[in-house]
Amino acid sequence: MEYKRREFMNGPMIIKAYKEGRRDFSNVDARETDLEDTDLRGVIFRGADFSAGSMRGANLTGASLQGANLKWTNLEHVNFTDANLKDADFSYAKINNATFNETKVDGANFSYALMFNVNRGGANFGDALTENVAWTESDLDEIGMLHVQAEAGSLTVSEGTMSDIKRSLSKVESLLNKIAGVLGFGKGREHGAYGGESVAKEYGAARPGYASGQTGYAARETGYMEKGGYGLKKREKQVDRLD
Repeated sequence: MEYKRREFMNGPMIIKAYKEGRRDFSNVDARETDLEDTDLRGVIFRGADFSAGSMRGANLTGASLQGANLKWTNLEHVNFTDANLKDADFSYAKINNATFNETKVDGANFSYALMFNVNRGGANFGDALTENVAWTESDLDEIGMLHVQAEAGSLTVSEGTMSDIKRSLSKVESLLNKIAGVLGFGKGREHGAYGGESVAKEYGAARPGYASGQTGYAARETGYMEKGGYGLKKREKQVDRLD
């Protein structure tokens, strides 16, 4: 697939151009960009790079992010209704409470993404890479946490962004420790590590421990950006919410 020539833009530039009527931002380089709470319905971000940025609370209804790079991006509460996310990279992204109504996710990579309380209505995640996604707090585990921390350490980002990532990782690690203390796991988990069974095709009911907390997955802290916390629900056994 061919995209437009690379163009460097930041959040204010994109918002200004969008308000002036521009819709096609294919292949833009907007790494570490802040587009929180923006209305970008129908925008075209094909092949764009928004890695390590934040779109928290953005309205991307009908948008095209096909082939876009959203690794380590905060996508909490984003509305992806009717959006085209085919072949996009969402690995290590924080996507809690996002909406995927009738969203196209074929070929998208959600590896190690944090996706608590997402609305998957009509979106077929069977053709997306979701094997190491944390759909619930109970999908976090120690080995996965170490993996994510190692990946974070290899990032080339600004000092401010790295500081946000480290704080966010610390919050996830704290949550993991609380869960382990309440449920007594960390030894002899049924699936171990963060493997469990693949959820690529049957990400819900057929996944062992999907709702109960045995799957094992990986502390996919992913979404990293500290902004807005994690939106985690309080566990039924008194695990405190991260604030």
